[in-house]
Amino acid sequence: MVDKPNGKDNSSGKVTKFPTLAERDRIRKKQEKQENAWRKAYRSQNSEPFFNFGNIPPFTLFISATYLIIHLITTLFVGDIARFGVINQWGFVAADFTNSGGFDLFKLLTPMTYNFFHGDWTHLGFNVIMGLALGTFVEKMFSTITLIKYYFICGIGAILLYFILNVTAETPVIGASGAISGLFAAALLMMYEQGRFGSFAGKWAHKGPWPMIAIWALIMSLIGISFGGIAWEAHLGGFLTGAGLYHFMRKGKLRL
Repeated sequence: MVDKPNGKDNSSGKVTKFPTLAERDRIRKKQEKQENAWRKAYRSQNSEPFFNFGNIPPFTLFISATYLIIHLITTLFVGDIARFGVINQWGFVAADFTNSGGFDLFKLLTPMTYNFFHGDWTHLGFNVIMGLALGTFVEKMFSTITLIKYYFICGIGAILLYFILNVTAETPVIGASGAISGLFAAALLMMYEQGRFGSFAGKWAHKGPWPMIAIWALIMSLIGISFGGIAWEAHLGGFLTGAGLYHFMRKGKLRL
């Protein structure tokens, strides 16, 4: 209804012009072009390659090279008997902490030193490749100092769960798989936060990332149990430790 005081129509001369179909089509194409340009710019700034051999950060490069050098020395320059002695001394043996015999103080170092030894070239190769990829990803997201602390805490968490479930085991546990499993947990959570899991992340979004963590933990456990000679408890312990550390770091309740 138009108000007409004094009999005059105050709306005269006020005409709204709507764009033609051709003009609307040009506007739509212009908006789509701008949106595509913004998406391309965002992706270029926020999505780096998962791994770039030419740009490995310092700790990731150092720890991978250390694993390789130690394995070369113990494989090529140490006899089988001597090598078994080295692994038994510096690998983690749960029974050393629970038997009633004499205790070697050097064994207190084994929750960290067990990381540096590997059973064979396949074991070493897998851990070096995964360590390079995951370590590069996590170290760039945080910092070198943070990764050093995170890495070894995950390694200790890995062997702690193994110890709890195998307190009398006499077989040495060696390898960096526990610590690397912690890096894998961090990488999964980072990618989840960045929306890289597509429909899966959307389906479980109301529950957070924890269903995904539980699924991966179950998969790791089943794989470890299915194949003999794998300390799946250490893999699981490192993975859960890594997930917990990342969660508390992101919540601001922990600083490494």
